[in-house]
Amino acid sequence: NKGTLYLVDLAGSERVRKSEVEGQALKEAQHINKSLSALGNVMEALDRKSSHVPYRDSKLTHLLQNALGGNSRTMMVVTVCPHNNSYDETAFALKFATRVRRINLGSAQKNVNAKNLEESVKNLTSELSIISKAKERSESQLKSLKREKDRVEEKLAKASVTRSNSKGEMKTLNLLKQTNNDITARWQKEKNAREEMAAELGKTQEALRRVQKDLSSLQHKQESLSRQNEEKENIIF
Repeated sequence: NKGTLYLVDLAGSERVRKSEVEGQALKEAQHINKSLSALGNVMEALDRKSSHVPYRDSKLTHLLQNALGGNSRTMMVVTVCPHNNSYDETAFALKFATRVRRINLGSAQKNVNAKNLEESVKNLTSELSIISKAKERSESQLKSLKREKDRVEEKLAKASVTRSNSKGEMKTLNLLKQTNNDITARWQKEKNAREEMAAELGKTQEALRRVQKDLSSLQHKQESLSRQNEEKENIIF
């Protein structure tokens, strides 16, 4: 399975009046504060379980949409400064962290993509072919053992009719009985193995049908998501 890892440095909540930055640094500080404000709005909407979450208010929240509200595991590290001059920034950062900590995005689920499903279909198809061939061999062996069993039983029936008290004939009869018992045991063993293979074949076929169904469903979802992403990009940009 494949996933996406986002590592984002959100910078700091800068007070422009205190830092007295100008020019390009001022623009950067304004963009940072705007992105943090948009992120705060998204966090607030998630905290309220709002039906609309403003991911598209900034490029930051738009890019992090899957990490914040999708099937993901999200961790945020907030750093603060104990110096008196940074009191306002520290207080704001701690309040923001407290609000974020209340948000429950739910448990991340295992991602299943088309490539994994195609690989599963390939493996199950191969396994199905192997089991089918083994089943054919088992059926052939069962037929052969059954014919041998019938021949031995026929000989036993004839020997029972014409047997005599001679030691030689009694020895042959006992040998035939032992052979019949051995063949019967082997036949029963092969029969049990065939039944197990048939059951395994049924399970594999059912698993293959489920995977093919999941693959078809995932492909439809991917096509739908692709259309939605194109519509979102046209709206944003």
